[in-house]
Amino acid sequence: ATPQFRDFYVDNVVCNGAEKALQIRGLPEMNIKNIHLQNLVLKTNKGVEITEATGISLKNIYLDCKDTNPLVSVKNSSKVAFDHLTYARAQLLFSVDGKNSSDIKVIHTDLTKAATQTAFGKGADSHSLIIIK
Repeated sequence: ATPQFRDFYVDNVVCNGAEKALQIRGLPEMNIKNIHLQNLVLKTNKGVEITEATGISLKNIYLDCKDTNPLVSVKNSSKVAFDHLTYARAQLLFSVDGKNSSDIKVIHTDLTKAATQTAFGKGADSHSLIIIK
């Protein structure tokens, strides 16, 4: 049977020097679910990748990444929330791909520091990302 990964809670993590800040990856037939991460400081080569996931919450996350194109990639994922995401720089802040991407919320986040705020591809609807100030 397909394994189920869900209900993870991670708080207060500092990382300096990893290849990727976060990689949350489920399967099309079994999304990874209910991952809650908060109070993270991540200095890495690459940013955040969320693929085939549902119910992801990232709160008070600081990203300082070398490769910022994109800084955050969301693929075929829904009910994803970024609350108070801060970053050193971003060429492309959010890349959203896939027809199953929906209900992605960005709250309390300064988007003005990014050269490009969002890009949508591979069937993603531009309404799948909601910015709440």
